[in-house]
Amino acid sequence: MKAKKKKKEVEMFEIWDKKGYQNLKLERLFLMDLITLLKEDALNAKKKSLRHRGKNRGYSNGFDDGRAFAYLEVMSTMKWQLFAFQIKPKSVKFDIDPDKDLI
Repeated sequence: MKAKKKKKEVEMFEIWDKKGYQNLKLERLFLMDLITLLKEDALNAKKKSLRHRGKNRGYSNGFDDGRAFAYLEVMSTMKWQLFAFQIKPKSVKFDIDPDKDLI
């Protein structure tokens, strides 16, 4: 009697490419997507804050400025956490420099 080959069990959160090799973990995809969304929101908050200043002759709207600053803080924290965990920023699509792009 032939023994059946036991198929390798696949974790629920693994994604496989066409060749059957493990491609990316769902957690990494989540992180990449979250970074992209936060980056877009941060840049939009900065634009909105600057647009409001232009309409009001240089006077800012505290709410829009606060929102832009909050995104700056979040993105800066993410940048330093990537550094602390020795994760290459480009490997998770973190292609923004908060100190240059959001101030």
